[in-house]
Amino acid sequence: MANKKGTSHDQIRASLARSIADRRPYLTGMAEDLALGMHPWPESKLSSEACTAILDELNPWSNLPVPDAREVIGDRLLRIAEVGRDCHLDPKQIKGYEAAARRLQEAVTKKSGVTPDLTAMFADPIGLRPVLEELVPLECRPPAEIASTPDEESYGIVGRVLETVCRTGSLDIGINFGQEQLGTSLASVIQATGLPLILQPIDDWFEHADSRTRRILLDRVFSRSRTLEAIGTECGLTRERIRQLEPTARDALLLKCGRLLQGVKAIFEPLTHHVMSGRRFNEATRLLGTSLICPDEVAAAIVWSAGPWTVDGEWLYHESLAPRIRQAIQFTRESADQYGLLRQHGLASFDGLFLSDADQARYLSESMGVVSMSGFWSLHDSLRSRVAAALLRIGRPATKLEIGEEAGLADEAHISNHLSALPGVVRADKDRWALEDWVDDVYDGIVAEINQRIDANHGSVPIAFLLFELPRRFGVSENSVSTYLQTAAFVVEDGLVRRAEVGYFNASPPGKWPDACWVDGMWGQKIRLEQRHFVGYSLRVRFDIAYANGIRPDCNLKVPLDGDGSLVSVIWRAHDPARLIDVGRVSDWLLARGYRAGELVLVSPGLDVVRIERWDDVIETPGAELFTEERTELDDPLFDLLEGK
Repeated sequence: MANKKGTSHDQIRASLARSIADRRPYLTGMAEDLALGMHPWPESKLSSEACTAILDELNPWSNLPVPDAREVIGDRLLRIAEVGRDCHLDPKQIKGYEAAARRLQEAVTKKSGVTPDLTAMFADPIGLRPVLEELVPLECRPPAEIASTPDEESYGIVGRVLETVCRTGSLDIGINFGQEQLGTSLASVIQATGLPLILQPIDDWFEHADSRTRRILLDRVFSRSRTLEAIGTECGLTRERIRQLEPTARDALLLKCGRLLQGVKAIFEPLTHHVMSGRRFNEATRLLGTSLICPDEVAAAIVWSAGPWTVDGEWLYHESLAPRIRQAIQFTRESADQYGLLRQHGLASFDGLFLSDADQARYLSESMGVVSMSGFWSLHDSLRSRVAAALLRIGRPATKLEIGEEAGLADEAHISNHLSALPGVVRADKDRWALEDWVDDVYDGIVAEINQRIDANHGSVPIAFLLFELPRRFGVSENSVSTYLQTAAFVVEDGLVRRAEVGYFNASPPGKWPDACWVDGMWGQKIRLEQRHFVGYSLRVRFDIAYANGIRPDCNLKVPLDGDGSLVSVIWRAHDPARLIDVGRVSDWLLARGYRAGELVLVSPGLDVVRIERWDDVIETPGAELFTEERTELDDPLFDLLEGK
């Protein structure tokens, strides 16, 4: 059965059979049997024991020394059937191997289709050349021809093989050519191209070089993996002597193999255009030493000749790419938007630099420190960036809960704070936030919306209109609208609403409130401290008490605390439904003086000073009788008091 990618061993065999029949028409009748011998892997899942056994039978030293490839493949099928029984392969599969072997042997006996030239088709170690013809364009030539002349096309195939390993991290031929795992290493493909024969002179040179020369080349010339001192200690030489031997070893290699190294470095041409995983690059380049006596040395020499290479943490790239990478990084950072997010055009400069999207994502994360969030990349991982990315990913006005779920955030208070501070982000209605260009009428809160409609209607607007329009457009309740209309910010008369005049407030005598107290010429309010007052929340004092002390609507002041250099904020919001002013920025002051939650204090806010005293220390003073019901019509009770009236 074919796997999900639409590829199966049967399909591969069918491709091989077509290739054989097209190129050798007289073999059409036995093409399927030949293809089975070239690619005998069953469809069923195999144990590691079975994979190893079959792979052993594919090796060339197991083949009979006969000129007819049909006999070679027939013998191979019989051997695979034999090991298949030991490994408990499907009996039907074993019978299929044996039947194909008999048909091939009968064809040889009857001398049907003389095939002296067929052997060249399988001159590579395990008969993979037709596979290459299907998967990678390749013109078959006798091995002698391949070995005698460095071949640009063969180098291209090897380069593409290395490129696929750098992309996938696998050495399996099936995975690297977009199929299921076949259990055959890409080392077989390298052999099929004839590259080991081409590299034989380099291998011979390393084989006959002394161990000290090989060590210096590997650890000092080809790389800087060890220090001069370490190699010197190992070789019984001084640091300086090892340094002197470096150019000697290098020149000796280049004298004998320099021309060949210059030719074969063309293998790396596809890789010079990419940023790659250093680990995968090393795994890929080891393939270059396939079947050689000194594989590590030969592979390292070719890599060195194709360099220089730059190592960037876990990544590696050819030095020629360095300017482009620097430009890409700079452009990407500069293209971040006001939220720190990178839009798609900002990453365009990296296009084509990586072998896969996964590699690009890892590089951005590991080397640039950018973070993936809600389908975007961000220069930093912050709540601000996460909230913005989540809103952009949703793509429409959304609630705090929706944004929090997309961003992976549970604290709605934090989400609200960041939404309020994000440039270009506005409220679409009472519950939803949006980008500014998504919304025709931005919701600024009930008070602001009332004021906007008052201004648009020349100073007043019908209550009925507000109670209909605001709930319909912004999802607020009629009760909420009514509550704000009754605050000191507005005046309601004859069914119309207008703004209250600046500084206007119809004050009541502060003495009417049971928690009010007159002390040393100022009115104060008795307040029980709560835990929230120690974490940034304001103390709240009645409008009437603040008004009696000279504070007026819409004041926003910084006032010193009595007997202390600390400044506190005094803010009167006329639209506050609770009719309370805020005395803020007191948390640190309270903590520094040992106040605790549950204590009673007297808070007396004024224009020039704010007093906060423990209730137990308060001594009420005469003078409160000046503020009686008869004095409520005075414009400024505190001014009258100061004038002695």
